[in-house]
Order: sequence, then structure tokens, then C-alpha cells
Amino acid sequence: MKTPTIYPNKLLQMVRQEVFEASDATTWESSVICIGEWQDAAGLPVQLQLCVQKDEAEFMESPQPTNSVFCPEKTPVDYMRQMQHYRVEAEQLRADGVPALQRLVTVARGDTGQASTIARFLLGLYNDRRFPFPMTNLRSIDTELFDDCMTVLAMDARACQQEVHLYFKDGLRIWEEMAKDWGVRDHTKAYQP
Repeated sequence: MKTPTIYPNKLLQMVRQEVFEASDATTWESSVICIGEWQDAAGLPVQLQLCVQKDEAEFMESPQPTNSVFCPEKTPVDYMRQMQHYRVEAEQLRADGVPALQRLVTVARGDTGQASTIARFLLGLYNDRRFPFPMTNLRSIDTELFDDCMTVLAMDARACQQEVHLYFKDGLRIWEEMAKDWGVRDHTKAYQP
């Protein structure tokens, strides 16, 4: 999934226009404002909308308003600041995470004693249903590799722009070869000794 594009200036301008400068504030009920848009995992367009109702604000993703967040004690400007904070945080997580991911793939494709654990960790991020990874296995790796694993995990969990294998030109092939090279069993297939 791509990171949402947020339009803070548009949000401020429209909130002022729709809410604070309404010609007849007594009859004004609500406004829905598009403040960001992106594509979901299936490539379908999604909009982040801000619904302002008198003194309440609600964010919703259309076409699925059931995933909305409602918090009446926050103002639209609070939400805008929060979204800006998340965007900056996501950029930093990716700036740290992508190089860490590259280092881990290099290790996983090597023949060191820790390569198998790193490969299994990466395969778990890639598809945990096929390649489950017990997190306690991370106890056996060096501090630098552990830190890289945590950095990649944070990027994947908090700033997921795409699946981990898609950060590489031939990522699907690399990850499938990694599973084959290390003999990691696909748990979605029947066990065959």
C-alpha cells in the first residue's frame, strides 16, 4: 500500500471556509472534505475524508466508512497535525528500514551461522502463513542483526508502503529461492518428508 498523500493547506483552507467562515453558522450542520488520496493494495483509489460536524470531527476512508476514526475531543487541525506526524515518522522508518532490509537480505543469502535465522525472519515477513517464524529465534543473533530486524519490522508494521520483497527488483524470485536454499517448509502445503 502506498503512503497517503495529505494536503494540509487544502485542509486548513477548506476547514476555514466551510466551518469558521460559514455565512450562517446557526444552520451549518456538516462538511465532508477530502484531505488525502492513495491506492489500496488492490490498486483501487481510496480517499481520506474529514467529516466536520459542528464541534466534532471524524476521519473516514471512502468507500469504506466503517474504518473511520471518531474522536470528538480533537479538532480538524489536531487531526492534520497527527497525520503530518505520522507521515514524517513513516518517512524516517523507511529511510532507516530499507538499508537495514538490504543488509539482512545480503546476510540471508550468505552462509554465516546466522543466515538461516535471518532468512526465516525475512520469509516470515514475506508470508507468515506459509513461513511462520518463532520470534524467540531472534535471541540467537548478533546485536547488529537484531537491531536491523527490529528496524525492518518497525518499517513493515508502521510504515508499510509495500511488501518487503517488493523493495528488490527481483524480490519474489529472491524470497522463493531463499526458502528453497534454506529448506524452509511451506506450511500451506501438505507435509512430505
